[in-house]
Amino acid sequence: MKHFHIEYQFDRPIYLKFEVWDEDKVDKAQFVGGVSITIAEILTAPLWLFSKSLVCESKFTGTLIIQADVVNVRDDTITF
Repeated sequence: MKHFHIEYQFDRPIYLKFEVWDEDKVDKAQFVGGVSITIAEILTAPLWLFSKSLVCESKFTGTLIIQADVVNVRDDTITF
């Protein structure tokens, strides 16, 4: 499981591309599948739980599941 933070502005679409690789082999990684989505697709999914099929060479190879969450960031600046 991977976690990352993205600053999102509702007035601009943000596109994401996910690629899944199998790196069990020491000398060669194998492409499992990929998917392109937008942040809006994730945030409009019920309970912010988004899933989409992974595709490799026009074949279904698995499912990517994304769970979004809100991270509150406070920028309290105190000036004396």
